[in-house]
Amino acid sequence: MTSTCLEEEFHEWFQRLYGRLNRAVLSDSLLDTPSKPVDLRAKLAREWAGCYWLAQHWPNVPNRKLLLSAYERDRLHTLKDLNDLILRSTDGDEIRSWARDHADPAFLCDCC
Repeated sequence: MTSTCLEEEFHEWFQRLYGRLNRAVLSDSLLDTPSKPVDLRAKLAREWAGCYWLAQHWPNVPNRKLLLSAYERDRLHTLKDLNDLILRSTDGDEIRSWARDHADPAFLCDCC
């Protein structure tokens, strides 16, 4: 498979699963009290730091080859697998820090 095809396939897979996660977080919040978008963003950043970071930065991620390789070798079956891989990468601490900032509802950024 060419790298462009692999990248497109990975991105479609990720977007499909991440879209489901977004809808699940939104529907969970609708069962309680309605949340503001910033609260939903904070929940995703807190609970799914790696995936949230990836959604905001793709395709400009330093560990793109690692992610594509794991996907190609069928090592990523769920968003949890992907999230764990991202957070275990050499950039994991920086990604966690970025996610902590974004989990703060008072934090304002241009990327989200």
